[in-house]
Amino acid sequence: VAGLWALCGAFSMMWSAVMLPQGITVGASGAVLGLMGCNFANLIMNWSALEEPWKLVPTHLGAGALEAFIGLAPYVDNVAHVSGCLCGLMVGFIFFYHRRVTQEMDASGPLAGMVRRQWQSQQGHQWVLMVVSVPALGGLVFIAAVVLYAGIDVSTFCDKCYMLNCVDTFIWTCPSLNHVIGDNTTDYQCTTQTFANDTTYLRCSQESEALMLVGVSLSSELIDLLCEERCHVN
Repeated sequence: VAGLWALCGAFSMMWSAVMLPQGITVGASGAVLGLMGCNFANLIMNWSALEEPWKLVPTHLGAGALEAFIGLAPYVDNVAHVSGCLCGLMVGFIFFYHRRVTQEMDASGPLAGMVRRQWQSQQGHQWVLMVVSVPALGGLVFIAAVVLYAGIDVSTFCDKCYMLNCVDTFIWTCPSLNHVIGDNTTDYQCTTQTFANDTTYLRCSQESEALMLVGVSLSSELIDLLCEERCHVN
């Protein structure tokens, strides 16, 4: 369990850093969701081997639905939660298989009245999930490692990825703001992202590195001026 916890935690932090490079995340919730993913995998892989498995379905679905709703709220790393759960699901598909045993009683012969155990082979869906999960898990780890090592900023290609971490609802408002100035008709484009701790990232379309302003509350007018001064091409 400790190894599974560490693996899911590391996997969730890697993908959180990939998808939300400008965010700061602490906590072990990704590892916790990894254990939840393993529970789902165990239910899928060993349905016929479990005693009354249908009783576990409402609990699992309810916990998943609640976690999905919480993940849309501010200050919750939804990317870490989803990736941790996905890692636990794939690890469970790979390792959480229990061989089934059937018991039959001999009706005749020298062993009449004795119970004979017979091992059953793996079912088709178990083989498929196991075979698919091995390269999928390895591939996702490899991709995340390459992106982080190369310093690729995913937000450059996906300017809406920040919405994976928070969605505005009638209950709450997300603390981060993605602000884009300029379009294809202008000679520059400036993207800013402001967080609740008054940290603002400013990136010009022609630059790979972002300017970070910490501890300064900026109005939209001042952001526009900074963007024009830094990104405008004369």
